[in-house]
Amino acid sequence: MPATSLAARLLNVFATPGDVFEEVKAALPSVANWLVPIVIYGLVTAVSSVLVLSQPAMAQKIHEKQEKVFDDQVKAGKITQEQADQMEKYAELAAKIAGGVGGFFMGFITVFGWAFLLWLIGRFALKADLHFMKVTEVAGLAASISALESLVRMLLIFGFNNPLASPSMAMLLKNPDPKNGLFMLLSMVNIMTFWALVVRSIGLAKLAGVPTVRVVVWVFGAWAVVMSILTALSMALQKGFGG
Repeated sequence: MPATSLAARLLNVFATPGDVFEEVKAALPSVANWLVPIVIYGLVTAVSSVLVLSQPAMAQKIHEKQEKVFDDQVKAGKITQEQADQMEKYAELAAKIAGGVGGFFMGFITVFGWAFLLWLIGRFALKADLHFMKVTEVAGLAASISALESLVRMLLIFGFNNPLASPSMAMLLKNPDPKNGLFMLLSMVNIMTFWALVVRSIGLAKLAGVPTVRVVVWVFGAWAVVMSILTALSMALQKGFGG
């Protein structure tokens, strides 16, 4: 199979991921296969966050939600009104900075977090001797789909004028509430997320030399466990900080 350019691999991973990962398996290790997707994902996520927070309608909705949180904390005696006023004053700027900087951190966390999880599955569940950085290349190239999801999410937010919009089943709720367990559950039923999970499974299957169906079961199962833990922690933190 002739070697393709990085640009071609980044595009082909959407349509023919199996061919892309066959090439990754046969080729020498490439830092670009994971670093470039991280940069792309980071840029898309950062720019999307800043653009969303810069829209007056979105900024007002987010401000109202933050104001309610601060008011609840004041009523609960956790902070004073003066502290709440100071926090509200800098909340919007802090959100933009966090969204921009956080986008790049999310790129690294997503790629290396998934690389580690895939490596664990390959090493202990599939009994395959895998090079960690090869698995990182799979996770990196698959992150291209996560970058597309960030773009789709931004367009949905603008289209529905709803900061909670996403390509998930949560869009079926009339009054979505991020503190609601059902909202969190339905948010996980996300077509873009499932697409990325399948692509990661294909990549790991190619590296390990096992049937993709076998890997899909492990990848989806591991994802479900991790998301359940994160959701439980999120709900606990919300409860701890007064909702």
